[in-house]
Amino acid sequence: MSLLQENKFYAPPTFEGPNNTSIENFVLSYAADYKKWNDYCMRVSESLREKPAAEKLREMDGFSELYRLFLTPFLADGVHLQLIAFGTSADFDPNRISILNIKNDVSRYRVFFSVASEHLDCSNDFFAEISSNDAGDWLLHQVFYIDPFPEDGKVFLPYL
Repeated sequence: MSLLQENKFYAPPTFEGPNNTSIENFVLSYAADYKKWNDYCMRVSESLREKPAAEKLREMDGFSELYRLFLTPFLADGVHLQLIAFGTSADFDPNRISILNIKNDVSRYRVFFSVASEHLDCSNDFFAEISSNDAGDWLLHQVFYIDPFPEDGKVFLPYL
């Protein structure tokens, strides 16, 4: 049984899901749920420091399960997820995001945004590919990190 089911100290977060009132609010609601997921994973990960490797690996499966759980309401059909990564400072925090630009590419929108570093005087740039369905809900296809110093020529790196 994973910590998602049995942890007495760290109950999994309650995710709010997509806010479809605007494309900007959709991106910010994704960031808010991402931060909840990241912060939970960090708390549980810290509690596992002295545990055997097999237990740590089992919990990583739980983190992946929770990642899919929080992302599913945001995602368009057919989106393939990357391996999970979390850290002491969530990559997406709605309090540190600035929406820079929104471009309409016929069937999809590209929402460009910047995330200020929590500890340094710098930021990272991303864009989200988003479409809308017939009901007017926004659907996330991918989030890309915009690499300012690409080593292999790939400027846009998939993030989800």
